[in-house]
Amino acid sequence: MNTCEKCGAYIPIGETACPACGYDLAEQEKRAAEEARRKAAEEARRRAAEAEAEKRRAREEQQRKAREEQQKQSWQQGGAQYAYQSAPHTEQTWAPPWEQQQRQQPQYARPTYYRTQSRGKAKNKWVALALCAFTGWFGGHKFYEEKYGMGLLYLCTSGLFGIGWLVDLIKLATQPNETYYVE
Repeated sequence: MNTCEKCGAYIPIGETACPACGYDLAEQEKRAAEEARRKAAEEARRRAAEAEAEKRRAREEQQRKAREEQQKQSWQQGGAQYAYQSAPHTEQTWAPPWEQQQRQQPQYARPTYYRTQSRGKAKNKWVALALCAFTGWFGGHKFYEEKYGMGLLYLCTSGLFGIGWLVDLIKLATQPNETYYVE
């Protein structure tokens, strides 16, 4: 004879339910088995998630190492500004950029066409000098140089009260080249 877990009454042999409270032992066993299956499935999902996370970490680590190796190779080929430090009895070893010395690049002269391109627009000295001499009080030479703000200032102040006009006249007269560049 068994006793009921719920009320403590005696359950006759062969019966699965308590005659006093109606508590069914078979149903309880089914619930316990279902709970065990649910816990096992949950544990399997947890393990699968951990395995997937471990695979992802390994894949990210492998990609990071591949990127470092690729960067190292590009630095070896001279694609970067950092040099490798050589060990005394081994091949070149990799060092982080902050521990590396910068490679000395030879200083070559720039071609002449870069000089004219970086200086701005070319203006003729004689045209600017003539404009300064005859319309300097009104800023005509500044408008020729495409310095419109200074041209308006010269126009409103009569060539900066004559002082700016005189300075510009001397500056243009002493230009060494026939062409000068305005930025």
